[in-house]
Amino acid sequence: MTAVVLATTGVAALTLAQSASAASGCQVSYTSSPWPGGFSANISITNLGSPLSSWTLGFTLPGTEAVGQGWSATYSQSGQNVTATNVSYNGSLGTNAGTSIGFNGTYSASTFPGNPTSFTLNGTSCTGAVSSGSPSSTPTKSPTPTPTPTPSASGSSGGYLYEDSGQWAQYSIGGYTIYNDEWGSGHGSQTLWVKSATNWGVFSTQPNTSGVKSYANISKNVGVALNSLSSATSSFNETNPSGGNWESAYDIWLNGTGIEVMVWTYVSGNVGPLGSSVGSVTLDGNTWTLYAGNNGTNPTYSFVRSSNESSGTVNILDLLKYLENTKGYFANPMLSTIQYGWEISGTNNTQENFTVNNYSASAS
Repeated sequence: MTAVVLATTGVAALTLAQSASAASGCQVSYTSSPWPGGFSANISITNLGSPLSSWTLGFTLPGTEAVGQGWSATYSQSGQNVTATNVSYNGSLGTNAGTSIGFNGTYSASTFPGNPTSFTLNGTSCTGAVSSGSPSSTPTKSPTPTPTPTPSASGSSGGYLYEDSGQWAQYSIGGYTIYNDEWGSGHGSQTLWVKSATNWGVFSTQPNTSGVKSYANISKNVGVALNSLSSATSSFNETNPSGGNWESAYDIWLNGTGIEVMVWTYVSGNVGPLGSSVGSVTLDGNTWTLYAGNNGTNPTYSFVRSSNESSGTVNILDLLKYLENTKGYFANPMLSTIQYGWEISGTNNTQENFTVNNYSASAS
């Protein structure tokens, strides 16, 4: 599943000085979520120019940071200079196409050194403009592109702000980022559509084979230490298909991507959480069975509601405090990200429609 984190934000637009035959330019957003001695960084790259078949992003870390575990790119570091090179599935970037990458890192200073302020793509420095390809042309400022909707899976435009069938399609609006995220092996086809910050969904056609195929979700970055929070809640209202193997679930990330906490609100078909049951708990009028396990990279804790609900409110802070204070699984981690959506394993090879009618998430 996708993990996205934010505490401080730096945005830079890149212009690529390539041959006169091709327009070039791109935009990069670098966000980070630090905690004492460590941090998690998320980088979004959008190609504004002619299509690219491969790319290498370069930047300089401003202090004592060291790159650790990364995702969606191959990383190398020399001193404080870092390069990130595409992997097999995201090297091809058409015009206005984007991809997201990231990494966890460490630092030895007493305070977090901050974010990089400049980037290069394929060896060319950031200039904040798009080149027409002519050496004598004057670059002009290019706005952040708005993706052009394509016909929907149901055969009509649907009045969507955004619609995309790309495996890693994503759209940011109203403080959230909404992801298609077909990350599992053997996935079928899936189209993400967005009407507003809180009304979105997917048309998903997935085979009934083992394993998760996608986690279509809406994500909000927090970046606040757990014990500094007085509130963390979320409300949802959704319309679900009548069959298939999937669940509606929160995916809550602590310390970047160091700890995963899932909260299952609706279960359909043959799906189950990672790990083993460690008992039940009733909090805020809801009864949950708690599972504890490890996905090979980080510990994972899953609350599974005793009965399904397609609308409701979840007190996220109370669940996290239970894991911290009652179970002793962690101590004052950073609440990095709150995500909510559907973890889809199969839809009987038929198109099923998953819709969020209303949604909110907040932490303070």
